[in-house]
Amino acid sequence: MNADDELVSLWSDGGCAYSEKAVKGRPLKGVFGGWCTIMRWRTHEIIRVGAAPSTTNNRMELTAVLEGLLLLERPSNVQITTDSLYVMEGCTVHQTWWRTFKLTRGGKQVQNLDLWERLWGLLPGHVIHWRHVRGHSGERDNERCDKLAGNAARSLRDGKAFSTFYYNGKPQ
Repeated sequence: MNADDELVSLWSDGGCAYSEKAVKGRPLKGVFGGWCTIMRWRTHEIIRVGAAPSTTNNRMELTAVLEGLLLLERPSNVQITTDSLYVMEGCTVHQTWWRTFKLTRGGKQVQNLDLWERLWGLLPGHVIHWRHVRGHSGERDNERCDKLAGNAARSLRDGKAFSTFYYNGKPQ
């Protein structure tokens, strides 16, 4: 693979919906998370959406990028657009330290290490270009991911079904 290969674009977002019994930011009963990833290559668009109970926003952000990379069938030239500095910097700035010591630079245990290790394992072989956007800033596909992730979290919380896979705009 070289830099001339066609670019695959991935957008990702994750978030949580809370019930009345939930404590914001803590993985407790009553916290429902959702994630979304959009992959675009040539004229093809694939959207994956998922949800999980008893989770955190950071786990959903990680899951969104992880699931996006799992859609790739071969080594690719990929631009990942995310509103999560946590995910982007965990794959760029902090990866070597966190993988080696399993601790942050402040001496605390790295959270979500199970997801980090899976995500880090998917990066080799791809040429990754990271792009950070501010959440809720009007970037079209980040807003789409945010909406679908939020809908998934609320649907799980409310016991409703939701579409988990779209190809070129159609639920599959």
